[in-house]
Amino acid sequence: MPSPLLAPEGVPVAVTEFVHGGATLIAEDFGTGVRPYVLIHGIGMGRSVYLDFVERLSGRIIALDLPGFGEAPEPVRTLTMERHADLIAAFLRSIKRFGRRDHRPLDGQPDRRGVGGAAS
Repeated sequence: MPSPLLAPEGVPVAVTEFVHGGATLIAEDFGTGVRPYVLIHGIGMGRSVYLDFVERLSGRIIALDLPGFGEAPEPVRTLTMERHADLIAAFLRSIKRFGRRDHRPLDGQPDRRGVGGAAS
C-alpha cells in the first residue's frame, strides 16, 4: 500500500490506488478547499517531486503518481498521452468533487511537452 509523501505532519491524508483501463495511479489527497490543486508530475518523476512545492500552497492538494512512476505499478501495456489523460479524467470523475472548472491542474512543464502537461 502506498504511503503519504507530501502531507504535512498531523494533517489528515488519504492515499488511494485508482485502477482504470488496466492502469493504476496513486493519489495523495490532503488539505481542505472546494477547488483543489491537482499536481501531475512529468515523465521520469513521481509526486515526491512536489515535496518543497506543496509547502507554498494552501488549500486542498491532490498529487498523483502516474502508472509506472513513483509508487504506482507498471501498467499492463504502454500508455499513450491520450490514455494517461483518460485515466486522470476517470479518476477526477470518480471522486465526484469536480465540475468542469473546479480543479486547478499544475505541472512543472508549462509548455505541455511533458506527460503531466499533455495529460492535463
